[in-house]
Amino acid sequence: NSFFEGKEPGEVHKLIAKLVKIGVFRFVVTTNFDNLIEKALDEEGLKDRYSVISTDDQAKHSDSWDKVETCRIYKLHGDKDQGLIRNTIAELDNLGEHLKRDFQELIDRHGVIVIGYRGADAGVMKCFENREFMKYPIFWQYRLEANERVCRANFEAWHAK
Repeated sequence: NSFFEGKEPGEVHKLIAKLVKIGVFRFVVTTNFDNLIEKALDEEGLKDRYSVISTDDQAKHSDSWDKVETCRIYKLHGDKDQGLIRNTIAELDNLGEHLKRDFQELIDRHGVIVIGYRGADAGVMKCFENREFMKYPIFWQYRLEANERVCRANFEAWHAK
C-alpha cells in the first residue's frame, strides 16, 4: 500500500476517464491493481456510475456486461484495495472461469485498444489468442525501451497466430 500512497492519475488515466464520460468507452480492462483509473473517473464526476470487477466471484455474481450503462472496470490481476492481487506466474496462468468468460466476450464483441500491456501473462494472452479477429479491430500500442525485445517478441508471437 505504501508504494501507491500519494499517486495521482496520469494523463492517460484522465483521457480514458474523459472518453468514458462522453460515451466513447464503456469498458476499461486493466492488469494494474491500483485505483488510479477510479480516481480519474471520480474527478470526471462519474463517482458511483461505474463498477469494478476484480475477482472471479464478482464476475459470476454481477450483471452481464451488456447491461453496463456507464462504465465497468475489469481488473484482471486483482485490486489492492480488496486485498486480492495476482502477480506470480502461476496466479496469472488463468483468469478464472467467469472473469475469463466476460473478458473473452468483451474482446470478441468490441474493438480493442491495448495501451502499455506487454502480453506477458498466459491467462490474458489465451483470450487474445482465441479472439475472433475478423469482426472488430484491435490496436496494440507499446513503448520500445529496455524491454523492447520482450515486448516485440510477445506481440509478434501473438500477431502471428
